[in-house]
Amino acid sequence: MTFVGMDVHARSMHAAAIDVVSGELRRVQFGGDGGDVVNWLAALEAPVRAVYEAGPTGFGLVRRAWSSLADGGMLLFRLPRRFMAMWRGLPCE
Repeated sequence: MTFVGMDVHARSMHAAAIDVVSGELRRVQFGGDGGDVVNWLAALEAPVRAVYEAGPTGFGLVRRAWSSLADGGMLLFRLPRRFMAMWRGLPCE
């Protein structure tokens, strides 16, 4: 099993992954294209549990990663309150 934490921005993405069996820690940096991140996630030791805070730059990554991690992987994300309100069509506070 591999746990991943990601910091996602418009022009760059940073990720750290730890394999719980071996204890190996990997840190990587990507450009703004989510495809590289998704390929990297798919190559990690399964099952993968990944998490990051999703802002407007991360929604595409969520869609891509969910489809590639469908077999035993999980991508969790937290939306800041103002984006949750926008997503639900509620007025922002």
